[in-house]
Amino acid sequence: NKWVTAAKAEVRGDVEIDFLAGPSEVLVVCDGTADPDLVASDLVAQAEHDPNASVVAVTADEATAAAICEAVDEQVPGREREAIIGDALDHDASGVLLARSMSEAVLFAEEYAAEHLSIQADDDEAILDRIESAGSVFLGQHTPVAAGDYASGTNHVLPTNGGAKRFGGLSVDTFLRSTTVQRLDETDLDDLSAAITTLAAAEGLEAHAESVRRRFD
Repeated sequence: NKWVTAAKAEVRGDVEIDFLAGPSEVLVVCDGTADPDLVASDLVAQAEHDPNASVVAVTADEATAAAICEAVDEQVPGREREAIIGDALDHDASGVLLARSMSEAVLFAEEYAAEHLSIQADDDEAILDRIESAGSVFLGQHTPVAAGDYASGTNHVLPTNGGAKRFGGLSVDTFLRSTTVQRLDETDLDDLSAAITTLAAAEGLEAHAESVRRRFD
């Protein structure tokens, strides 16, 4: 939530944090085989988090897009957090988008790099193969985003605001560091020497090049 993110921003110069995240996001990529009621339920569920949440569905099927909008309108009234859901649905970062093709919808998903990406389509794994940027992916109509929130076992701390283009969700690797080690024999160094000395000369770092040449004197 925004309070946790604000606290992380306050202390990140003094202690290691994972990353600044939020508000919540969901993008549902769906085709004409998707159940509009289930797509709508995933949108409403994420809208429930925060009035600034971004909830988006994209499809190339006009009838599906219209049915999703209708289902959302039916599912919101009477909920305990109706006002929050309404605010999230009404702002400019939320909506149901109609693409010219499913290929365009997938390209949009890759560019959007959503925190939560739900793929509800006939060939969901083929779509997944074209996705490189998403915090967590939910495949098929029986995999609601809420499963990842609570029970399916994946981490719930995920990058937002396009952060999935640069890094993944929180894991133990976030707080680990690696040390690289290299050993070259004479043949290895000879193979690399031309590249090293050429690059060193281009940077005006003659001593770098000399440290290689001396090993062959």
